This record gives sequence, C-alpha cells and structure tokens, in this order.
Amino acid sequence: MRFRALLFFAAGLAVGLVVPATAQPFPPSPENQLVIRSGGFISVIRDGTRHLVSPIAMLDEEVNALTEGEPYLNGLVPVEALSSVAAPPATFNQPALVGDSTATPTPSPSPSPSPSPSPTATGTPGGSSSDFNNASLDLPSSRSRGDKITIKAKSLPGGARCKGEVNYKGGAEDGLKEIGESSGECKWEFEIDSSAQTGEAKVEVEAWLGGTKKKLEGKFDVK
Repeated sequence: MRFRALLFFAAGLAVGLVVPATAQPFPPSPENQLVIRSGGFISVIRDGTRHLVSPIAMLDEEVNALTEGEPYLNGLVPVEALSSVAAPPATFNQPALVGDSTATPTPSPSPSPSPSPSPTATGTPGGSSSDFNNASLDLPSSRSRGDKITIKAKSLPGGARCKGEVNYKGGAEDGLKEIGESSGECKWEFEIDSSAQTGEAKVEVEAWLGGTKKKLEGKFDVK
C-alpha cells in the first residue's frame, strides 16, 4: 500500500511527462531518488541533500478506479538532474520528476492582458457633451429693487461656459460675468440694481461649448 501511494504521489507531482526510469541506468546511490523513511516521510535526494516532498491525498476508491500500469522499479529522477543546461526557475511551476531526459517540462501560461475599459463620455443633465436642446433659464417671477436674486442657466452639457446681462426698464443693467457650468448649471446671485425702474426686466444669457452656442432669454418683474 505504501509503495502504491508513493507511485501516485509521484504522478501527481510531475508537471511534465512521467516515463519509466528503466531508460536510465540505475544510480549506485540514492542521488536523485525518492526515499521513504520508516515514519512515512518521503524525500528526494539532490546533491547529497534530502528535500522533503508531500504526496497528494486520494481516496482508496479513486486510486482503485485508475488503470494500474507497470511499476517503476528504478524510481524517478528530477528533470534538472538529467538536463545538461538547467532551465530558468521562472519558466516552471514546480520541478518535475521523470525517468527520461527527453521529457519536456510544461512552461507556466502567460497571463492574458486585461481588456482596457471603454471610455465613457461624461455628461450632465443637459444631455451629450455638445447638446443644448434642454437648456433653459430659471428665473423668479418678480423681485423688488435691492432684493437678492438668483438666475440659473440649467441643463447644460459638461464643460459649457456662460455669460449674460440683465436689462432693466429705464436703461440700468446688471452684468452676469462669464462662468463655467457646475453640475449642469451656470448660476449667478446678486442684488437688483437700486436704480432700476419698476416694470419688466429682460435677461439674456449666452452658453457655449466649442463651436456650439445657445442663447437663452427670459424676464421677471421689478416691483
């Protein structure tokens, strides 16, 4: 039973092809051989040094279900012990134990590159990056002279800029300085000119992005 477990351990450990070691002359010493101690510990001997190895565990019924072949009476020999030029350590997952120097170790698979994420256009409530179709002015219906007022150009595309003016009856005006949109809006807050006459005040705002422009107009009453 212990001999069979040793054989299946060697089969699970090998990365390359495992072939009978009878193709190689049996070495006169334990060098490059698997050895098992009385306590059941298994080691491989390399350059006079023992290296502990661990077999894989399998249920009896799993082992019995495998086809039984010819025994490897001469043991197994590590690949690097048979090769004239050792392969770079990074090209192998783990050392393979074989009985024939013609066996070729399996290189580690190269990792597949991760696909680059598709660029996502950044937008605002106004729509696409150059779409002003939903842009509009948000104005109060009326305010008194000296009152604070908020004027908004809404639903603008990202990156848009705005400027404008308020024209009061009688010729007074308030300028709306050039600003950039934030969260789809250009917003101005100020006090109504104290010299403004009562009546209708007209608001004109120009918004643009690149070569696309949009003129927004509205009005409110000054009490």
